[in-house]
Amino acid sequence: MEQYLSQSRIEDPIWLEPNEISFLRMRISEEEALKDAKLVEIASLRNILAPVRRIPLEILTEIFELVLGNRHLEKRPPMLPLDFGRHYAFHWKKVVLGQELILWVEDWIIRSQMVPLDLYLDFYFEGYDEPRDVFTARGKQFLEYILTQFGHKVRSLNVTGHPSSFLPILHLSPSFSLLSLEEISLTIFDNEDDTIEALVNLCPRKIGVFLGAPKLRQVELNNASLLELLAPPTAQLNSLKFSTDNGFEDPAMFVGILLQCKQLVNLEIDLPSKFSTQLFVLLPRLRSLKIYCSRDSAGSILRCVTTPVLEQLSLCYQTNQNWNSLLADVTAFQQRSSTALSSLDLHISSWCSHEVEIITEKVVGIFSLFPAIQSLEIDSSGMDLLLRAMTCNSIQGQHILPNLKDLVLFGNYSRDQGYPSVSGLKSMILSRWWPEGSDDGLASTRRGLSRLQKVTLRGFQIWDSAEGIAYISTLPGLVLDYWPVRSIVPYMDI
Repeated sequence: MEQYLSQSRIEDPIWLEPNEISFLRMRISEEEALKDAKLVEIASLRNILAPVRRIPLEILTEIFELVLGNRHLEKRPPMLPLDFGRHYAFHWKKVVLGQELILWVEDWIIRSQMVPLDLYLDFYFEGYDEPRDVFTARGKQFLEYILTQFGHKVRSLNVTGHPSSFLPILHLSPSFSLLSLEEISLTIFDNEDDTIEALVNLCPRKIGVFLGAPKLRQVELNNASLLELLAPPTAQLNSLKFSTDNGFEDPAMFVGILLQCKQLVNLEIDLPSKFSTQLFVLLPRLRSLKIYCSRDSAGSILRCVTTPVLEQLSLCYQTNQNWNSLLADVTAFQQRSSTALSSLDLHISSWCSHEVEIITEKVVGIFSLFPAIQSLEIDSSGMDLLLRAMTCNSIQGQHILPNLKDLVLFGNYSRDQGYPSVSGLKSMILSRWWPEGSDDGLASTRRGLSRLQKVTLRGFQIWDSAEGIAYISTLPGLVLDYWPVRSIVPYMDI
């Protein structure tokens, strides 16, 4: 057998005795044991050498936040889910889960000294690797620890989760000090055994937990029940965003809250399908108003507010809008407010083909109420007829939106839903554009008309002429931002 062991290659048949076979099997077992030991040693060396071991935890956390930010595709700072380390390496599990997380956060906050704390926590998941009550309990423990130990440093409090996740906030005393708090954003989701109604029943009275927050200026809530329950210091707010579509049944209560918001600069509200009130509210400092609604609610809210310094108005609504009523309400709103509106966003989910002419007429009527508009964003079908109405006529010398400089056309429609033709778009643009310093004999017809400076096309396709788009893009002094819709956009979970 010795001659076989010394050969690197064996081609002839081999005849072995039973004892020789046993010997070879023993040698193989010994060598495999040595091999396993070597593999373990190599893995240990590679583990020690891994770059993750040499990167500070703060940088690793920043990397995860960037990854989460890309996944959510949000402009706001990324939230940190409580279990984001569960599906990653042991190194991260040790840092993120359990008591290690609290110890690490405590050390990080202490070392940050007087730097304000912006807290973004996401406790909401549709699937769990562990019982949801265990997961929720850990989230409440973490939130309670942060608020009770470092509440005086929290500048921004952003929490997403099921109702019970918010108990640490509701259990704070009204005298609790939140000296640095400037912004809160609470997004709450019902669950079959964890409901907002049950949460409200636990606190039958207004709890006023934010009365000890003298710097609080921005409040964002996705449920109006929280607005009444938390009773934030409305008199000092300059930004309020909330939905009345959930948990808001009394319009008078909503108006009563607005009456206290005299410092409000930005208001964003999602209205219920039925909203009506005869009360009036003066918002003397409001500069931005954004209204989301279904059916006829947009006009209803415009009936009750007066905003003399409003600069930006956004109306986003769905089908079945009463256009006669909306135009009448916008007209009355402008008669009361006399605002020099500079920006208008008009988002219409769908136009029925038989209503295009009527709706276009009403939209043009709304445009005529705000001649100072410089920026217009419109999301609608039936675009060709609207572009024709916006095309300036040098003979008549009367122009819709004479100060328009920035136009955004946005949509996501099929071909038969009214994509604009490039000829109509080109005619409208050329009627509002001319080279800077040009002397073409048309100066008199352009008197009082501002030159169009930027056109943005997003979410739809110009069908009849790609050459026309190329021509528009070459006009000097005009910026064209064109993002055509693609026929197939594969879903990618980043």
